[in-house]
Amino acid sequence: MFEGSALCLLTTTGARTGQPRTQPLGLMQIDGQDLVVASAAGAPTHPAWYHNIRKDAIMMVETGDRTYRAIASIPPPEERDRLFSEIAAQEPGYGEYQAKTDRIIPVIALHPIDLDPDRVKHLGDTLVELHEWLRGDLAELRRRIDDVVEGRAGSHSAITSTVAACPIPQTIMTRPRSKRSLTTPVKEPSSDGAKSPTSRSNAIASPWPVPSAT
Repeated sequence: MFEGSALCLLTTTGARTGQPRTQPLGLMQIDGQDLVVASAAGAPTHPAWYHNIRKDAIMMVETGDRTYRAIASIPPPEERDRLFSEIAAQEPGYGEYQAKTDRIIPVIALHPIDLDPDRVKHLGDTLVELHEWLRGDLAELRRRIDDVVEGRAGSHSAITSTVAACPIPQTIMTRPRSKRSLTTPVKEPSSDGAKSPTSRSNAIASPWPVPSAT
């Protein structure tokens, strides 16, 4: 932890286990907004707690003088860049972490949950923000998958790593691009009246593209 930075304990819900997970983090504040940074000391992958809040954004935050429930939000790219620039100006160590890794280090805003009308309205705005962020993530994921399918990216391993890095359910990640006929046995009456299995071609939509004939 950087000298002079505030410390908080962030308790999230494990994405895989559903159990509470507590992590000490530096707590930053810009324009009165509490922020944490998923730096992981410049590691190549996001920290586990960041994956937790992407599945369940509700958490507990403990500081030296208060404890509160909060909902996390991830600012859009332009806002993230502005916030990270101000954070790095306050604590240059975060800038050094960013220089160590190719990933964009996320900044997460913590919004206390209470019944104050102004806060409820603010949370509503945050939900809209989260929705737009999710739509942006999905659009980027589709673009990267399209690149792989159309041969504009490396190999099948590229799509595997793309899917693994995103929590969006796989059922919405691809769309059918073509159809192919699958041959399935059906019962047809034979000349002597007995049932005999023959083959009938039933067109079944496949979720995967069919290679063209060469």
